[in-house]
Amino acid sequence: MRTFRHVLHPFATLASAMGVALFATGCGGGGTKDFTNPSLVTLSTSSVPAGSTGQPYAAQLQAAFPHPPGQFVVSAGRLPPGVELDNLTGAISGFPRQLGRFNFDVSARDGLDPTLPPSRDVTFSEAVKSYALDVTLGTPNILPQVMPAAQYRHSFLYQIDVAGGTPPYVFTLDGGTLPTGISLTSSGQLGNFPTQANVAPGVPFEFDVKVTDAQNLTHTAHFALNVVVLPLIILTSNVNEAAQNFPYDAQLELASSGGGQPITWSQVPPTGSEISLPSIGMELTADGHLRNSLAFPGPTTVGTHAFTVQVTDEAGQVATRPFTLKVNPGPVLTSITPNRASLGGPFLVNGSNFQPGAVLVFKPGPSEVTITPTFVSPTQLRFNSAPSAPGGAGGATATQVRNPDSGSFTKPSAFIFTASTVSFGSKGFLSSNLSSTGLACADLDGDGWADLVHAGASGVKAYSTSATSASAGLILHRNLGTPTPTFSSQTLSASSFYDVKLADVNLDGTLDIVALGQTSVSVFLNGASGNPPGTFSAGPVSALPSGFSYPSALSVGRFNADGIPDVAFSVAHYPTSSSSGRVYTMTGNGAGAFTTVGQATTTIPNTNGVARLCAVDSDGDGRDEVCAGIGCNPYSGPILNYNPVNADATFGAWAGRGGSITSPGYGVTTAVIAGDFLGTGTPAVLAVMSGAPSYNNTQALRLFSGASLTTMVSLPSPSATTKDLTVIDADFDTKLDWAVTTSPSSIQVYRGSTLASVMTLDASIGSPSITSPLTGKLASGDLDNDGRPDLVATTSYWIAEGMAIYIGSSTYKLGTSGDGGSKGIVFYLNASN
Repeated sequence: MRTFRHVLHPFATLASAMGVALFATGCGGGGTKDFTNPSLVTLSTSSVPAGSTGQPYAAQLQAAFPHPPGQFVVSAGRLPPGVELDNLTGAISGFPRQLGRFNFDVSARDGLDPTLPPSRDVTFSEAVKSYALDVTLGTPNILPQVMPAAQYRHSFLYQIDVAGGTPPYVFTLDGGTLPTGISLTSSGQLGNFPTQANVAPGVPFEFDVKVTDAQNLTHTAHFALNVVVLPLIILTSNVNEAAQNFPYDAQLELASSGGGQPITWSQVPPTGSEISLPSIGMELTADGHLRNSLAFPGPTTVGTHAFTVQVTDEAGQVATRPFTLKVNPGPVLTSITPNRASLGGPFLVNGSNFQPGAVLVFKPGPSEVTITPTFVSPTQLRFNSAPSAPGGAGGATATQVRNPDSGSFTKPSAFIFTASTVSFGSKGFLSSNLSSTGLACADLDGDGWADLVHAGASGVKAYSTSATSASAGLILHRNLGTPTPTFSSQTLSASSFYDVKLADVNLDGTLDIVALGQTSVSVFLNGASGNPPGTFSAGPVSALPSGFSYPSALSVGRFNADGIPDVAFSVAHYPTSSSSGRVYTMTGNGAGAFTTVGQATTTIPNTNGVARLCAVDSDGDGRDEVCAGIGCNPYSGPILNYNPVNADATFGAWAGRGGSITSPGYGVTTAVIAGDFLGTGTPAVLAVMSGAPSYNNTQALRLFSGASLTTMVSLPSPSATTKDLTVIDADFDTKLDWAVTTSPSSIQVYRGSTLASVMTLDASIGSPSITSPLTGKLASGDLDNDGRPDLVATTSYWIAEGMAIYIGSSTYKLGTSGDGGSKGIVFYLNASN
């Protein structure tokens, strides 16, 4: 029997009995329901076919929607394990894993009615049908699966997935070749310790596996296993300066040990202006120590000396890197430990050629502060308490060591003083013609000046009736190192990108660009193929799973146990029209490529879609967890959902964090970030939520800490609708600070030491003038190389989330999304002291 019904507010029955007006809820606003609209959904599929365990199953539900696109939802009962319903297409597919009859209801729900005034609610008619899917016993079937790559000379374990037939199963190798060190157990586990790599890149080991069930029924499947050798990469980029005729020893380090031991270091025969290390009394040992040779007390020749080192691994890979060693006639200051005044003493000054009576001068110049530390040895001095800060010395400060014989050495940014006040001075603006969806900031070329990466997308709509973003692309803005920051710009791609992060995805010691596109993750490798750092080339492009229109946000973390950067991304409610949260995990292979392993598409509670997420290791196990912000929740609920993530990077059970926010007014968690905001040495998580003003205009800022983030503190809310958060060490103490962009054009700065807002910057005020800015994405980095992180924000802002908080009628619209009048990036230089 075909059944039609309107979905009413949970209190509809009570309201009807009391004779009061009825209202319907939905992610798009509120208003009186139009019961005279004759449009009804037709769900025409009367039944679904039976299936068999382990065998491919496919059924297609057909429905007519008066206002497409509609969606299909399992509204009662359940599908067989291993079988899923595609909410957008109505396709039922998968591999059934359990015998029996499975009864379920499917609701075909209509989309929006474009003929209704913008202030009216959606037409939310639906048709509901009951179905029964009978699953009989099928033959055993090794399911389609992609085997992850194994790492050369590292432990590997993979369980072959099978369904159907009658357990127990017995697995055997039925042809082909396994790499040396890998074996197949009778229970279907491939594993052990591969000692043989692919004979060539991209040429895997191919083999067949046969499974036999208890009834002696069999199935054979073909597999390909890649055994990859991580690249051999030298991490050390420069060595400390040396003192003439004074002992010297520096250990060169690897970012990746490649094929493993034996690892052998040596000097490349000198060419051009390079020197032979023995000619200046130095040597490079086979285990990577750059030191003075036994025949000399230290380097013999003052000056700057160039040389090149090489390292080889067990697999025969060779890596090289040029170095310079400066030899000074006087003392050398290598480091001060700890290097922050806020951490307390004692402070150890490390270096060489120190003399009794040596002094330390902080910020040499008119406001300098001088102390006489305790002489411990020619390589170490000590002072027990931090000196008073020189005038205007908040932040990283140059420190000089001066011997009684007048020999001296100054190390830039050697010691960091806590700022007593937080302030931001000079304002700047960089034109960057993108509809902003992502922003990242870091020193990408090692020159001490932070660079910018800006992402934008076309076709982004906050809601069906909203404006649409137009300008797509990915732009690298390289900092030119001028006193007032200026940049040279390079377009890396003209495609749409919805977020961008910086991470060392190929483990070579430099930050790469990871950009989230509509159907793939694109990586741009830093300094690849022998290019200098800061030079980017297109790297691997990894396909995203299907089933949504476009993603919403990206996070980089380490979700499995291999130590290689992985990624997670989210999908918003609109335009995917997903009735539940969507988050996916993808594991990295150490070369910049990612493979989807985890899909949370129906399991996240309390939310329609996910607008923002972050990765955080709150429990200290070396693997990151996922925090997914609420994307669209018209009822009471938490501010985010937490998932510990399994050791294989798949999702475990989700749990709400933040208690219940009553009537959040279609609240959306617009930002989630991680950082040591409490100064405990363990990261905490900040999340901010805003709600539509037509309800209760909710603003919530909450801090989560402790193992599994179970401790919550409600903080003073921002003064206006929020958009993005960023971590910034604004005052150089032990607790990280943060900033939040608010509607329409402001940046509100919070201090970790007080957990309260201390100042607000407005991009529409001051010089240079910016036309109608809509501050959005936020980042921080040292743009002027003064040891103080600065604030950076886009002046356009786009987010995919079907909520009136962003766009809608004049009753709901807050104007937080759009290009503004001047697309680009505004920055404020840190003047805290």
